[in-house]
Amino acid sequence: MSKSVHPSEMWVDSNVLLRLITGDPPKQAEEVAQLAEYLDRGLVSLRVPAIVFAELCWVLESFYGKHPTEIAKVLEQLTEVKGLEIEEKEIVLEALRDFDEQHVDYIDAYIAAKARHSMCPTVLTWNQKHFRRLQVGHVTPGDVLRSGE
Repeated sequence: MSKSVHPSEMWVDSNVLLRLITGDPPKQAEEVAQLAEYLDRGLVSLRVPAIVFAELCWVLESFYGKHPTEIAKVLEQLTEVKGLEIEEKEIVLEALRDFDEQHVDYIDAYIAAKARHSMCPTVLTWNQKHFRRLQVGHVTPGDVLRSGE
């Protein structure tokens, strides 16, 4: 695709959204800020895969040292940005709330939210502590093996 032509609808990677959130590095953050104006004017629409939120949480917490409460707040605000279409928005928002309020990893919160919204409400895991807090059915591989005997 030519650099002079840009599609009006694209999937967005977490590294672009990180620049918007952190302003770091400044040159790339400036480009993303200009792109945000395109979003606001309806010239561009960006689709955000649900998995991007897992990477955003991880990078903001591990690299930038942000607290889960701050991360959840910022990412909830991100879901409201005009021109961003969030895949599985209801599940992402529920996972962000659990990430903050239940003090669990975002990915565990996301899996629990997916389970609660599905026809398959049980999670196979050894992480009993987190999934108990998340109030979702959970079993270990050993539980499954013992039930089949």
